[in-house]
Amino acid sequence: MALDGNHRPRVNDFARFIAEQIVDIAIPRSEIARALKEAQETGSAAPTTRLNNKARNLFTKLPKSGEVRYVEKSVHQC
Repeated sequence: MALDGNHRPRVNDFARFIAEQIVDIAIPRSEIARALKEAQETGSAAPTTRLNNKARNLFTKLPKSGEVRYVEKSVHQC
């Protein structure tokens, strides 16, 4: 992750990092394991896509929600 001149993560890079980790952060490991097993058995990415959508929907969509707005913005840009 790139840092700014003060050695802090840059906002957009930090938001992208969180967006890429959203399933690991918001979904229980047991649910991730079930989805990965189903994906392997069926050959479809749909189970993991559902987990990503579920994780994203756990965050508020209020216009004045602060940091979460950055995560949602980054998720849509990826």
